[in-house]
Amino acid sequence: KVIKLLAQSTGDFTRDELKKAALNRIAEWNECIGPLEVEQYAALSKYWDIPLSETIKDKITPTMIYDLLDCFVIGQDDYKRQLAISFYLYLLKNDESSRLLDFPGCNLLVCGPSGSGKTFGIQTLARHFDIPLILVHCNTLVEEGIVGTRISDYFTSAFIGCKAESDEEKLKMLSQAVVCFDEFDKLFETGYCSESVLNEILSCIDDNGEMRFRKGYYHATDQLTVSTKNMMFVFTGVFQGMDKIRSGESMGFRNGTKTGRPMAKIGSDDLLKFGIKTEIVGRIHNYTTVEPLSVNDLFNVLNSSMDSPLNSFRNYFHVNDIETLVSEEAKMLLAQKAYEKQLGVRGIKGLLTTILGEEMFNLDADQKLEIDREYIEQHIN
Repeated sequence: KVIKLLAQSTGDFTRDELKKAALNRIAEWNECIGPLEVEQYAALSKYWDIPLSETIKDKITPTMIYDLLDCFVIGQDDYKRQLAISFYLYLLKNDESSRLLDFPGCNLLVCGPSGSGKTFGIQTLARHFDIPLILVHCNTLVEEGIVGTRISDYFTSAFIGCKAESDEEKLKMLSQAVVCFDEFDKLFETGYCSESVLNEILSCIDDNGEMRFRKGYYHATDQLTVSTKNMMFVFTGVFQGMDKIRSGESMGFRNGTKTGRPMAKIGSDDLLKFGIKTEIVGRIHNYTTVEPLSVNDLFNVLNSSMDSPLNSFRNYFHVNDIETLVSEEAKMLLAQKAYEKQLGVRGIKGLLTTILGEEMFNLDADQKLEIDREYIEQHIN
């Protein structure tokens, strides 16, 4: 209701006019009725396509960032707290009024099983604060000069995708990016990672680092250089076998799930024993661990109003005049199946695509699609 009241009569505004109108509406609401909740700010930002940092500019704190993450990420309290602190430090580092001050480092390592939301929280913050996110898939990295994907290729893609007209503006946006090295542990588990790839990562995350990359996919000689000094670097991975490295402490994800015990945090000594170079470990400042999602966690994700995997399917059928109704029993069964198959949140959409494949193809308009427990049982493998 709040969103609808604030969003009325926006008219045919330009983006700047819309931003000004939105800020005026929010100020009026706060003065006459009371302050909005973070979830309402997030919904308004999404509705108007305005970065959250514009609508809640004077209220950004680690607690506020945590509350925003709490709207989208189910459970994972330590992860949300550590990510909120690291991201706030990153914002301070890029704030003109505090750029000359010295702050603790903001780089973060996230350890945990697949499908538990390691990258999702980072993507959520990048989306709501309109910050370029460079997601580097470490299992694709090869040396310079070898056919394949290089770190610089990810920077090229991010540069092309920047919402700016001039190269100078794009480089400025890129210099404040968040870079996530996803599946970082794979570089050390497989044994194929070369010294040159690790050195390229090190030169990127160095305190005064920089990255040279091609301006476009077909500009072989047209090179650009961006400073990485003000970027935030996040390293994510499963780190399989870390439980064997940690003496006397259980780090096994499945064991932790069965016993109900929280997983132990990892530290710099554990990463060194895992085989990560000292110079890289020295530039990782904060650590956190995500736990496997329980059946109830997955059920709460499906029930989430902000980012449920069901929303995209509801939208798909809605644009074809089909109303979709999903019972609570069906959601619970979906959660149980996703848990049994160890799919995590990421795999729920694939599960739903399999279950709803026939209806997605036929699209019988003006119909109600009622999904109950029996429906799931009939259509699931």
